[in-house]
Amino acid sequence: GSGKTFLSSLAAAEALENGFMTSKVVISVADTPLYKLSEVYRRLCQNMSLPGRRGGALQSLIERWLYRIEDQVVEVDGIEEDADNFAETVAQKVEQHLVVIGQKSGRLAACLKAYHTAKFKQDFEEARGILDWMQGEPKVSAEIKRLAGVTGQLDNTDALIFLRGWLELVKAAGHNGLLVILDEVETV
Repeated sequence: GSGKTFLSSLAAAEALENGFMTSKVVISVADTPLYKLSEVYRRLCQNMSLPGRRGGALQSLIERWLYRIEDQVVEVDGIEEDADNFAETVAQKVEQHLVVIGQKSGRLAACLKAYHTAKFKQDFEEARGILDWMQGEPKVSAEIKRLAGVTGQLDNTDALIFLRGWLELVKAAGHNGLLVILDEVETV
């Protein structure tokens, strides 16, 4: 009753206005316990927001990052989108950018590469499955995981490692950072 939620919402609005992404996770003993970092991470990914897009902005983040790479190929390298070597050049640039992300989170980098490949092939079902796995969804088929070269589910250790990788992607996509709000922590 002292205005913590209001203050955190105000901070999120200010952050969005200043080029940050935000994510609000409501901690609760039953649904999102603080000790289960994998669940906190999943909620964080689901609730990622951009100006004009409340929640569900993780895919938009990846798409913006890929779009910036494609722009770089056109503007810096001088290769037009309809050129024969455009897709190959973009794939090489994606690999170069993934080196930095891979230093923070190798499995996330592998998934981002697989996501890009699926999108390029216009296999949106594969891309969606890979995105689901990256954001910690527990029920992703083994076939989808195989495409990205990963196994199992994200656990508590992965959550922090993947978050470091997402922070690199946030910067590479042109955002100033990511504000994470953990609300209702005092209830646990």
